[in-house]
Amino acid sequence: MSLDWFMDALAFLPAPVVVFLLAMLPFGELRISIPVGIFIFDMDPWLAFAISIPGNLLPVPVILVFFRRVEAWLRRWPLFDRIFDRLFDRTIRRSRQRVHTYEEIALMLFVALPAPFTGAWTGSLIAVLFDLERSKSFVVIALGVLLAGVIVTVLCLMLGNFVGV
Repeated sequence: MSLDWFMDALAFLPAPVVVFLLAMLPFGELRISIPVGIFIFDMDPWLAFAISIPGNLLPVPVILVFFRRVEAWLRRWPLFDRIFDRLFDRTIRRSRQRVHTYEEIALMLFVALPAPFTGAWTGSLIAVLFDLERSKSFVVIALGVLLAGVIVTVLCLMLGNFVGV
């Protein structure tokens, strides 16, 4: 699946706004917005980084504060109830030991890992599922986002140098 449809829909917006919005999305986050800023919009890599960080962090406090309420409302429908049960059971089973043993460090490293299904959105959900303290979770997730941003930006710089972009 390409980002063409998304890029076409937002073509009327300035490049920095598109990069900011891409960083907010639950799929890809800054792992998409930084490369798009650098390779598609020809932005300075550190500008793409600087725009992506706040975009990626904007949903975090919303998730930390309101997710349980939204979840309770959605669980009124059996389909969502089953989806949440499966998703949460799997998430808790796969990460319980690490989160309870290492809490903040595990959460930060999880968010920092530039891989699919890691990042600020999933890290925020983990913080909610394990009832971690909100303000501490936000700081830890923010540190993970910063680390992920540096990793992605450096990888983009290396790739750009490698292919001559």
